[in-house]
Amino acid sequence: MLPSRQKHTPSCQSISYINTSPLTVLSASKSYIHSYTPSTVTVYLDTRNNVSSAGHGNPAIADAVHQQMLLQNSNSRYLHSSFNELKEQIAARLGGADDDGRGPWKIILTNAGSESNDVALRIARAHLQHKRSCKTFTTYTYSMSYHGHSTSCLSVSPYKLRKLGHHDSSLYCPPDTQVVWLPTPCPSSTPSPSTAFDAAYTPSPSTLMFECGMSVAGVVLPPASYLSSAVSKIRSDGGLAIYDEVQSCCYRTGEFTCFQTMGYPSPDIVTLGKPLGNGFPLSACCVRADVLESFENEGLEYFNTFGGNAAACAAGLATLSELDRLRPVSDTTGALLLGLLRDLHNKHPRMICDVRGRGMFLGVEFLNVRAPSDPSPEGTLELSFVASRLKDFHHVLTTIDGAKDSVMVIKPPLCFSPQDAAYFADCLDKAITECLRDVDENGAMGVLGCGATST
Repeated sequence: MLPSRQKHTPSCQSISYINTSPLTVLSASKSYIHSYTPSTVTVYLDTRNNVSSAGHGNPAIADAVHQQMLLQNSNSRYLHSSFNELKEQIAARLGGADDDGRGPWKIILTNAGSESNDVALRIARAHLQHKRSCKTFTTYTYSMSYHGHSTSCLSVSPYKLRKLGHHDSSLYCPPDTQVVWLPTPCPSSTPSPSTAFDAAYTPSPSTLMFECGMSVAGVVLPPASYLSSAVSKIRSDGGLAIYDEVQSCCYRTGEFTCFQTMGYPSPDIVTLGKPLGNGFPLSACCVRADVLESFENEGLEYFNTFGGNAAACAAGLATLSELDRLRPVSDTTGALLLGLLRDLHNKHPRMICDVRGRGMFLGVEFLNVRAPSDPSPEGTLELSFVASRLKDFHHVLTTIDGAKDSVMVIKPPLCFSPQDAAYFADCLDKAITECLRDVDENGAMGVLGCGATST
């Protein structure tokens, strides 16, 4: 199957586990993925899939989409009740629009997070141009942020631009994009996040683009005081705050959005994405009415052929209903899993330097145990070894991210059970023990020779 895929697929579209053994996935259920070979079926525990937020193969969501497809699935220029109902449910969950005089949330439904972030930047630009008479449009973004693959989204996505290496990143990152350095908690002896923002900020009407749950950065959740300070400075000079909740929405961190969980100031624009349709293409750009006004008055219709189609809305409504049912269990399991991971931190201080996150959005940062053979503090090779052992020997799928690929990011479906959490923690304990034994017995070359990553 791999040669057939590679024949017509560009090399810039990656495959998970390409350097060990890619998975052929033909089915999945709840928090488990089934990988097939001609002779065997292997069941893997999935700790990495934040798209199927209500669980793989959720029958209620699949049935809702199926029933709608049997009726009709045209575009959003026709009236259908689910289009209105989904927006009402999203707005109600966002809250804060009834008592501040700014009007209700206005919601644009799209197919993907990149589309939602792209139109969010267009809306911000229109507002600053027509309400603040701006001729230039500065956007503040954060190191290791990722906001999507369109040209405008790439321009505020340092995580992707770092991959260009020796190439000229100015092709995508124009001079009016200002990157604010944001450290991960461990290991770090660098200035505080607020100091970094103050150093980058030049007072003028501008846009703050903030990824509330920074997954690819290695599960970074700055404190409320930091973001309150940044948003206050932006707004005092006539600017706007956009929150990217494409990965962290839908109760991933506890509340409906991460900004509600963390107590961040309410945004002017917030985008929702990956989990909203449980795998069905659905995203949303939610805008305060007073901010959207300039965009509406430009005279350009915003039409998206598939955005807000009836089947997508059916998927969204069914997903929200399922998440309401799952949320109490996921809150309990998230707290249990966090406690189990902290126990592993205490048990393996040589290997783990930090456990962090909220709800079902957790990160375990690994240390280098090979020093002085490698003086860097990050445990990139150690985590690669552990993730490979988890996949190949314990049948657990994980994600590696962070600036140095030294953070295990844990974001399973919200149906992840207490039994799943206990099994995962036990397997992680065994894999870490195996890695430490390998280093102690074979030195640096033991881990260096593992040659596997899990991405």
